[in-house]
Amino acid sequence: VAGLLKRYEYKDPAAVSLIRGLCEAAIEGFRETLGRVGIGFDSWDWESETASWNGGAREVVERLSGTGFTRLEDGTVVLDCEAVIERFGLREKYGIRTEVPPLTLMRSDGTTLYTTRDIAYTLWKFGRAERVINVISIEQKLPQLQLKIALHALGRGADAERLMHYSYELVH
Repeated sequence: VAGLLKRYEYKDPAAVSLIRGLCEAAIEGFRETLGRVGIGFDSWDWESETASWNGGAREVVERLSGTGFTRLEDGTVVLDCEAVIERFGLREKYGIRTEVPPLTLMRSDGTTLYTTRDIAYTLWKFGRAERVINVISIEQKLPQLQLKIALHALGRGADAERLMHYSYELVH
């Protein structure tokens, strides 16, 4: 799986075809289901186009690496979230009661992680909107907090304040 993801991130045509085909099938199912209750979308964004293939995620890693808040661990680039929290006084602002783990930005093989691409995608969205609202599951609570912390590290604290995470949970 890791090899396939690396090939996709580097825009290998066979990997792009396979992954995009699977995604299109899933998206078609979403459109069909949501269409039954009258929900439609004006547009769909591909993370790969808005955060990876355009160089956005790599730029995020480079910019964060220049802040003094990152370190290299066994070839991976890691953001020290606790250092950012302390520097910008974010603990009270965001109601942080526990230690926030470091955020791995880039693996030793040069591929980026979900939250790194989400930082780049969020910056892309702020280039088009004044407020960003992410409706993502409760399981994304920590990555969404780490995203805000990264925005502060990048000097984009005002954007972090205009980024909202509305979470949902599954009910069985």
